[in-house]
Amino acid sequence: MKTKSVRYEGWNHRINGDVLEVGRTVGTCFDNPDDITWEWKPTSIKIGAVVVLASSENVSPNAIREGRDVPKYYLTSGPIPGNSNRDITRYHGWRGTSNDVSVCAHGERKILSMRELKNGDISVTVGPDLDTTQP
Repeated sequence: MKTKSVRYEGWNHRINGDVLEVGRTVGTCFDNPDDITWEWKPTSIKIGAVVVLASSENVSPNAIREGRDVPKYYLTSGPIPGNSNRDITRYHGWRGTSNDVSVCAHGERKILSMRELKNGDISVTVGPDLDTTQP
């Protein structure tokens, strides 16, 4: 996997300069949705940052039978812990399965670009694995 794009939902994410921000509502007014205000906080996802590409996948028999066993990719900082021993962390490979959700680590990668898609979602593209010894 040379490059990979990870999607973030646009309703609570935005790009501010070269940083991805996450938002949460502050003070909800159910009578008038226009009165809702947002508080935006920067994440560790920014162009040039080194992150770990990980994936989770529903591996329950029903999900596999129905074709819903599609990996969902996400970015995180630091190595991924195992589910049997949280102190054993890795940048590559299967990290465990809990409650029919399998987690894998796909290496450290540099964030190359971010862009807003037509539907308002955010696409973050990472480069190839920085560990050239991995297949």
